[in-house]
Amino acid sequence: MMQHALAATVGRAGAAWSLVRLPSSRIIKLTGSGCAGAAAKPGRLIGTREALSSWVPIRAASQEASSEMALEKKKCIPCETGKLQPLSEEKAHSLLPEVAGWELKEIDGVLQLHRSWKAKSFVKGLEIMKRVADVAEAEGHHPDLHLVNWNQLSINMSTHAVGGLTENDFIVAAKIGALDLTDLVRKPKAVAK
Repeated sequence: MMQHALAATVGRAGAAWSLVRLPSSRIIKLTGSGCAGAAAKPGRLIGTREALSSWVPIRAASQEASSEMALEKKKCIPCETGKLQPLSEEKAHSLLPEVAGWELKEIDGVLQLHRSWKAKSFVKGLEIMKRVADVAEAEGHHPDLHLVNWNQLSINMSTHAVGGLTENDFIVAAKIGALDLTDLVRKPKAVAK
């Protein structure tokens, strides 16, 4: 029954949209922030509500041919594996074009990915945070979210476990960048010529 509902959603979405979900063999529940947290047994669905919330609508990836897999198609490596290495500043700058709308910023002495938006309202700002949280939970990698002055949302991404940026940060940034937030974000004002 659940598969039919999800298939119908994908069918209505057409070619420009797709739903992405962590396979049931990999669904885990993480708590806490960043990579810290206790994982449930892989392969065990935590419940229907949890399973449905692991589906995240994203814009279809570009059809450009690439020798490397697009960041938004990759999965984050759990920090607990010990396989994560911090990226050099040079490597971080080389990955930046793959995450449009994000910038590199040094915050508290740590190079981080940063992005900000102006939401249409306070409630819409909270909805943006919810959509970002759904992506973060599916990846098991969590950004720092800030909603200030009722509608100004900003996100900072770094991997606390290594004290800097990893490919995980760029993977989550790419997936956040693929979210359709047009119904929630204010359009930039046109610049007078």
